[in-house]
Amino acid sequence: MNNHVYALASDGARTLAGTLGGLSILDGSVVRASFTTANSALKHNWITAIAQAGNNFYVGTYGAGVLRLTNRGVWETFEDLRGTIEINGNAMVATTNAVYAGTLDRGLAVYNIPSGRWTFFHGRSAVAQRHRG
Repeated sequence: MNNHVYALASDGARTLAGTLGGLSILDGSVVRASFTTANSALKHNWITAIAQAGNNFYVGTYGAGVLRLTNRGVWETFEDLRGTIEINGNAMVATTNAVYAGTLDRGLAVYNIPSGRWTFFHGRSAVAQRHRG
């Protein structure tokens, strides 16, 4: 566990703490697991946001976009999230059908859970869509 905590999420007694040095999972006050780039498939240590959708957690990073931590403890990446993507601090929320993540320079990233695809909405495209209807 690192002393710079940037994001928190909970599921019952389990708490996820996103830090500058990775992700820690606590059960009450006991650290049960800590994930870093050195001991897991985590692509960047700086965790900036966490959102839960179903039994999975979506973990935003400053540099590697969003990864999914499954309820089995497996890290999954997304083919359509490539390159350097910075997720802003606590700028992520999930619904039953989508995960929304605010990025530093690509606008709003939206993950459609049923289709398994990410889409980016920029300020200009959002304004254009609003004026059409």
